[in-house]
Amino acid sequence: MPKINDFDSEAQYYDLLEKKNQPSFNLIVDFLEKLFKKNNSKTILDVTCGTGAQAIPLAKRGFQTVGSDIGKKLLTIARRKSKGVSNIKLVHGDVRYTKFGKFDAVISMLNSLGYLNKKDFRKALININSNLKEDGLLVFDNTNKTCLDIGNFTADKIIDTAGEDNRTKFVRFCKSKYDKKSGIITTKWETVIQRNSQKPLEASGIWKRQTYTIEDLKSIFRQTGFQLENVYDRSLEKFEDRKSFSYLIVARKTSALGK
Repeated sequence: MPKINDFDSEAQYYDLLEKKNQPSFNLIVDFLEKLFKKNNSKTILDVTCGTGAQAIPLAKRGFQTVGSDIGKKLLTIARRKSKGVSNIKLVHGDVRYTKFGKFDAVISMLNSLGYLNKKDFRKALININSNLKEDGLLVFDNTNKTCLDIGNFTADKIIDTAGEDNRTKFVRFCKSKYDKKSGIITTKWETVIQRNSQKPLEASGIWKRQTYTIEDLKSIFRQTGFQLENVYDRSLEKFEDRKSFSYLIVARKTSALGK
């Protein structure tokens, strides 16, 4: 059976395949630092930290940071990368259920909450609410359903990433389809990784991502104790509902527990 939304099984190659996104990661961390300083947010919970792309640099910039992920292998890599970094704690947890304490802000980047179905997304928001202090911030990104609904979607097979790093060559192919009614993107991916001249390693799987319109999110926020504060294009340029493929959301906790 194909692996669905299983990032842990490919953990050893995760950073290699996401290397192309490093400039975007840096931009997002700069944005988060400004946002958190403006709001006097000192304690940060990254509920889907993966290998630490945001949690580790935020800790290096002085924020008291907890990173959590459901993927144990991803966390092993994050712990290795964060060795010697103060202000960070990495723990295994599930964004839908785990109680970590009370934080000034919670983040979840790289469409991570989009890999949950609608029911689990609501569970995650209610649990995130319980891990936030009064008036705490929630920051996450996801794919914009409105943009997809008007036809801004590529169904062709594409090379998602390719390159060479430290004598390791890699390529990932992706082919996606979008169901307008459900708002789900289904992506079949294949990777080929070759170290030196060794036999290439091949892997494949499926990603399923749930998309939402901004109006969808506003409605869900009202039910889970949040209010939309700002929305940006994920590039951090001005958000345009019909043109922005992805958005970055800043929401604020408005009640102790959504209903």
